[in-house]
Amino acid sequence: MRLTTLMFAVPGLWMLAACQPDETDRVEPSTRTERPAPATAAAADGTASVSTQGPATLRLSRGSPSYLVDGSGASMYFVEGNTDGSQCDATCEHAWPPVMSASAQAETGVQPSLMGRLERADGQTQLTYGGHPLYRYAGDAGAGRTSGHGVQDRWGTWHLVSPSGDALEHEVSADNPTERDPPSADDTRPDHVNRP
Repeated sequence: MRLTTLMFAVPGLWMLAACQPDETDRVEPSTRTERPAPATAAAADGTASVSTQGPATLRLSRGSPSYLVDGSGASMYFVEGNTDGSQCDATCEHAWPPVMSASAQAETGVQPSLMGRLERADGQTQLTYGGHPLYRYAGDAGAGRTSGHGVQDRWGTWHLVSPSGDALEHEVSADNPTERDPPSADDTRPDHVNRP
């Protein structure tokens, strides 16, 4: 009986030894520190870009009526009833990218007491104004665009943010050229010809 047990035990041990990795198969734990990929948010033109590393800038648009914009002139929006950020899901965020930054600087006309931050379930920080989480609209192609104002979709009704933190009550043109850089002296397009 011992001989039979030994006959089965020796090949089993041999197979077990053959399955063990040798020195070349070992993977040493990495000593390199992996940085998490930066969060993304939409740029003013609606394309994805790295979220603000430093504080974001909030200011009021030029012209009348004024509404909240970021430092590049991109319009800021909120959706009715979305005080905790949960109303705008991942699908929503493709059309309405959240404004992410750990802090914000207020320029003239912006009320610092209305500025705030919302800690999201995904661990990121979204800016708020007047208690409303802030978003950009992917349909706005750059500074001075306001085509998201009054949009009604499955997430709700979207509004530009007034200086008081409420929905802007006034109608606005979908294009606010006063938010763009003034034309240069060599710009010869008919609507930008410098006149004496």
